Formats: sequence, C-alpha cells, structure tokens
Amino acid sequence: MLAIVFGVCACDQQAMIDKLTPHPAAEIGRSVIDEWRTGKIDELRPMLSGELDNPDTLVKLRSLSAGMPSGTPTNVKLVGTYTGEHWASGKAKQTTYNLSYEYQFDHRWLVANVVLVKTGERTEIVGMRAETHDQSLEQINAFSLAGKGPLQWLFLLGVIAMPLFCLFALVTCLRTPMRRKVWWALFTLVGVVTVSMNWSTGELGFSLISFRLFSASGVAQPYGPWQLALSFPLGAVWFLVRRRHLIASTPPSPPKDVPSGAG
Repeated sequence: MLAIVFGVCACDQQAMIDKLTPHPAAEIGRSVIDEWRTGKIDELRPMLSGELDNPDTLVKLRSLSAGMPSGTPTNVKLVGTYTGEHWASGKAKQTTYNLSYEYQFDHRWLVANVVLVKTGERTEIVGMRAETHDQSLEQINAFSLAGKGPLQWLFLLGVIAMPLFCLFALVTCLRTPMRRKVWWALFTLVGVVTVSMNWSTGELGFSLISFRLFSASGVAQPYGPWQLALSFPLGAVWFLVRRRHLIASTPPSPPKDVPSGAG
C-alpha cells in the first residue's frame, strides 16, 4: 500500500469546482474580469474598494488590460473558488469570494483572479490579478516526469520508498512477540516533521510541527500543482531500533497443558 493520496483525478476537477461554485458571486466575478480584460476600467470603479480606487491602481489595471489577449475566448471556466464568512467589528456579516477564471484563446491562456467582499447588499472588489500562459493550467500542473531535475527525482523516490518502509515496520511489528503490539503497530505508521515539494516548480517547503501517516503523501487541488510531502518515519525507526529490547522485556508465554493419555 502506498501512501500517495491522489487528491482529484483530472476528469473530476471541474465537477468539484462546479459543486463549490457560489452563485451569483461567480457570475459577478466573471463580468468584472470581462470588463477588465476589455479595457472598461471606468465601469469597474463603482465596485472598487477605497484602497483600489486611486490613480496608481487605475493606471496599473489599464496597463495589465492592454497586455491581455484580445478577441473572443474559445473557452472560459472557473478554475478556483473559495468562500469565507466573518463578522467585521461593528459591521454586518462579510462574505469573501476568491474566484479564478481561465480564458482560452487561440494559442494563449489568461488566468485572472478577482476577490469580492459582500457586506449587506454591497459587493466590492478588493483584489485583482492576471497572468498569461502558453499552456492551460491543466497542462502546466499535470503530473509529468519530463524535464524534472535530480532533486525532484530523489524526492519522488522518497515518496514511493517511505510508505514501503513504514509497511515493512508494521508487518514486522505484527509478527513480533511483544506487549502493546497494537499501539506500536499504529505508531509505525506515524511520520513527523515534513518537507514538501511543488512538483511543477520544484519549490520546497518545511513544516516543523507535522504528523503524517505512512510518512509521505501526494495531493493536488483542482487545476493546481501536485504537492509531494515527506516526513521522518519516527514510529517505524523507533520500533525497529527497540525491537530486540521489546522482545526481551516480554515474558514468555506459559506452556500449554498437554492432556495426559489414557492409562
């Protein structure tokens, strides 16, 4: 058993996004980006938050709009969505919508993000960003071995080998005559302190306080890059180091009574 947790299959990515899509916020976000990419910045001003409605931001929005692909997109889809709610101090409930769209043109893809905050009946724009690519997000973030460096190959090998090592320790534990076998067996599956890797970019991350089953994992959010993770197999190592001591400290089982034969 490998502890590589496949987050979402490619065919199910859009289905998951569709279930999480907030309405009508998604339609508002789409219209905001459409007005932005077509240069209708003045029409967006009534929705801009106070922090964004300033000359410098307006110039930047117009500059970004001019660099976006022109024409009618051949396909548009929501590729990222997050909804959060909180109560602002002295205000009504606020709902934040973080929405990302991918626009496909002939040979270019535009990924645009807008963050909306709804307070009462008013919805305002608090953040916008965009970038263009030569490939779709699905192609960019697909799990591929092509073009990977030595560190990425080594990390992938660790993600495959570490669960096998934990499984070896688990089976060894179950076959060892010792006390508290169930607790030790569960402990062999625990890994601590995690190093993670963005498989698409090779970027590394570190988490000191972390617990992970089988000491490895691989997950991906819809249209996002695969994140591989490795943890130190503390449970497996500790058990294998102490195995002889555990056997020695376990009293032998009493001999079974042998029934005497008939005289």
